[in-house]
Amino acid sequence: MKKSLVYRTLAPRNLLLTVLCLVVGCGGVSKKIVTHEIFADDGEKLTVDGPVTFAVVGNLGVDPTLEKISAAELLRGAPSAVRADISDQIDLQRIAFTVLMGDVVASGGGAGWERFAEQFKDLLVGESLATDERKRLRAVMVPGDHEVRGDRDLERMGVAFPGTGANIGFNRVAGWSAFDFAIGESVWRLIFLDSNRDAMQARWDEQMRWIEQATAGEEYDHVMVFMHHPAMSLAQGVAVDPEGNAKALIDAVEESAAVNSLRAVFAADPRTSEVQLIGGPFGALHVGAGGGGAGAHSLARWAAGGEGAKSDRRLEAIYDMSILNVFRQAAEDKEFPDRVLDQALGEGEFAGFPGVYDAGSFPLVGYWRVTLDDDAAAVVFRVRRVDGSLGDVYRADFTEDAGWRTGQ
Repeated sequence: MKKSLVYRTLAPRNLLLTVLCLVVGCGGVSKKIVTHEIFADDGEKLTVDGPVTFAVVGNLGVDPTLEKISAAELLRGAPSAVRADISDQIDLQRIAFTVLMGDVVASGGGAGWERFAEQFKDLLVGESLATDERKRLRAVMVPGDHEVRGDRDLERMGVAFPGTGANIGFNRVAGWSAFDFAIGESVWRLIFLDSNRDAMQARWDEQMRWIEQATAGEEYDHVMVFMHHPAMSLAQGVAVDPEGNAKALIDAVEESAAVNSLRAVFAADPRTSEVQLIGGPFGALHVGAGGGGAGAHSLARWAAGGEGAKSDRRLEAIYDMSILNVFRQAAEDKEFPDRVLDQALGEGEFAGFPGVYDAGSFPLVGYWRVTLDDDAAAVVFRVRRVDGSLGDVYRADFTEDAGWRTGQ
C-alpha cells in the first residue's frame, strides 16, 4: 500500500507534546491510558492494487458487569461477541482496519479508556499485549456522546489514539479527518466527522470550514461519510437530529463535494442496525451501525403515516426482508409472545401502526463490512443470531453504472 498526501491543513503536529502527555499527563489526562495505532493520517492518499475491506461498528462501550446482566438475552455478552467475530474475520475477509463509530467507551474519563484498552487488546494494534498472536487492526475513531462525556475536548481520546483527527494546532484534538483510497482508475474519499456540536463549541465552525477544504477539487470520484449521529433513523424512543446538526454536516459535504459523489452515510447513535436508500439506486445509502450491543433501541420497519412499501420512509426493502427472516427464526426458536410477533408485523392490536422489531426480544446486534474497489463497493451486514453466532444476512452493491443493488 503506497501513501501520499492529498492535502495538509496545518504544519506537522507537535509530537513532543503528545509524548509528554503520555509520560506525565496533561489537562488531567490519566497516565494509564494505553495508546493505539490509527489507520491513516488526515489527508493521506493510499494507493492499493485491489479491493480494500474494513469493519464499521459503534456502541461497544459498556461496563462488563452490566453486559453480563443485560435484561435482553441477546445483549448478554454482545459487545464481546462482536469484537471477537471481527477478529475472527480479519483473515477470512481480509479486513484491513476498523471504523469505531463512537460510544466505544462508557464515558470519556480515564477509567473508560483504561477499560477500553482491556476490552480491545485482542482486536486493535496498541501497547497492550494480546492474549495470543492473532492479527490485529488499526482503527479510525469517530467520537460519540460517550467519548465527550467528561472530556468535551477529546483529550483522552487523543491520548488513546495519538495523531487522530485533522491537525488543528495548539495541541488540540479534532474529531474529524479524511483520507483517500486510490483503486484502479477511481478514488474513494472517506470523510469522518464529529457531530457532537454542543461539546465542540467553536470547533464546530472549524470543522465546517475544513469540510469545504477536504471536499474541494476533483481528485476523487466517490465519497463515504462517517459520523456518530444520524440525519435519519427509524429507531424508536430516540430524538433523531432534533437540531439538524447531522443534516447540516451532510449538506455541507454535498454542497462542496463533486456532484453526485456521495455514496453512503454511516451513523451509530441509535443502538440498532438499519439501512435506508434515499433517492433511488444512485442516491446515498444511509446505514445505522450502532448495533455493537451496549444496549439496544427498537426499530420500526417503516415510518408512521405510511404502510409498508407505501411509506416514504422505510427500511430498504431487501434489508427488511432479510431481517424479517432472521426475526421469524428467532421467534420460533425462542417462542416469542404473540404480542412481539404482532408488533413486528403490524398486525392484531398493532394493526395500522408501523411494524416494529422490539429490542427487548430481538435487538439488532451486529456490524458492517465495507469493501471498496475500482468504481464499485459492497456493504454487508453481519447479524448476531439468537444462538449467539454471527452471520452475513444482507448485502448492497454499488457500481458506477447501476448504482446500488441489494440482495442477501
